[in-house]
Amino acid sequence: MINPDNKIKMNKIMNAINEVKMLAAQKGLTLTYLAEYLSKHTNKKYSLDSLSKKLRANTIRYSEMNFSYSQLTSTTY
Repeated sequence: MINPDNKIKMNKIMNAINEVKMLAAQKGLTLTYLAEYLSKHTNKKYSLDSLSKKLRANTIRYSEMNFSYSQLTSTTY
């Protein structure tokens, strides 16, 4: 039996992943592009795999998420 608290937590994580993917798709961007953009502008190494794992594990930092969100919602990239 699934613990209801775990189910709620998983829904929140999946919503974050889906929101990032949705925003990227609306801009015509890929998560690969976003990982490359983060690498270039934060001086940290990101790959599609590492970014996806951080999103799924909910271990992405607020600053990383905020930077990603600002990139995905800006009119220029």
